[in-house]
Amino acid sequence: MTLGSYNLLRAAVDMDQRLSSDGKFLGRFNVMGTKKGNFQQNVGHEQFVLNPSFKYNASENTNVIFEYILS
Repeated sequence: MTLGSYNLLRAAVDMDQRLSSDGKFLGRFNVMGTKKGNFQQNVGHEQFVLNPSFKYNASENTNVIFEYILS
């Protein structure tokens, strides 16, 4: 979590997990939100990002990653 001037508030969560017992299928989930003001009136910024991803390790030299970013 980050706090700053002009009412800046930023929070992020990053989680990862093995989804198979052999460790070949992995999952990761990122969420981030930002809200901040500005020294000018009626100017601000809000953002929300959702980013799930999955990784499959086919072999030692080959992997496939599926990722989605919603902003």
